[in-house]
Amino acid sequence: MKKRKRLLQIMMAVSLIGGLLSGCGLAGVKAVPATQAASSQTETSKPVQETTTAVQTAKAEEAKPVDVYVFIAASLKNTMEKIKENYESTHPGVTIIYNADSSGTLQKQIEEGAQCDIFFSAAPKQMNALKDGGLVEEGSDTNLLVNKVVLIKPKGGKDGSDRI
Repeated sequence: MKKRKRLLQIMMAVSLIGGLLSGCGLAGVKAVPATQAASSQTETSKPVQETTTAVQTAKAEEAKPVDVYVFIAASLKNTMEKIKENYESTHPGVTIIYNADSSGTLQKQIEEGAQCDIFFSAAPKQMNALKDGGLVEEGSDTNLLVNKVVLIKPKGGKDGSDRI
């Protein structure tokens, strides 16, 4: 049961990061107002022109490389390596640049102006301090993972509790 919970937590983290990063590809897409359509076009062709221009703009935006800066507690480094590898392979225009360190060190870097798009803190203390300092977008934080020691043993193996 504990393994399933931990696996679910990791899958949620991957989903959250994927969801947050998926918005990067279409950032800044704007529809072209009808007043900018060519004057020789008829009224019925303006929506087609607007849609075509919006799609072209979206494609141009997707082609621009996007860097996403992720600050993570050091305990998430191995997981982040896999997330980075998987996400970048399916989203060639996105580069994940991560910084793994203690949550306190990362908090100080953010407070001093380091570029950070996503922050995974190992404890609520650092996140609360950043929120109190006005450095976290309102409503963007969530409790996603837990950081605790677990015992892993082979199936059917002894856990050593008989020695205690």
